Amino acid sequence: MADVLRAEIDLTVVPAGTIRELLRRCLDRNLKSRLRDIGEARIAIENYSPGASAAVAIGTPWPWAVAVVSVLLAAGIGMAWLGKSPQAESTVTLELNPPDGTKFAGFALAPNGKSIAFAAISENGGRKLYIRQLESLTARPVPE
Repeated sequence: MADVLRAEIDLTVVPAGTIRELLRRCLDRNLKSRLRDIGEARIAIENYSPGASAAVAIGTPWPWAVAVVSVLLAAGIGMAWLGKSPQAESTVTLELNPPDGTKFAGFALAPNGKSIAFAAISENGGRKLYIRQLESLTARPVPE
């Protein structure tokens, strides 16, 4: 599997003909020319005519079909793993209350998204800056 993801696969070891072309299309890094799904591969295998390829000498196409399906499955899993989009960040619900006897004067979320800073004004007009880690329930005042 790692070789499929790391570099182009040497298909010259596969007998020339329909099966080699099918494998090449299954492992193609270009999404537009790669087979979309196993249904396309199944149709290509069903349309495989034993007289058209050197692979006929091997016998019935069933062993090749099993090999192709296995390679398709492995390649599909590898391509899906490489092409997966980043997971959406989880949503955080936050309840932020100012310390007793104060009201908010503004707040800002830290660039890393893990803490919040806010200013609070006391009843007598004094201002204080607080920092709260989002995973914590208490804010700590920033020393003057």
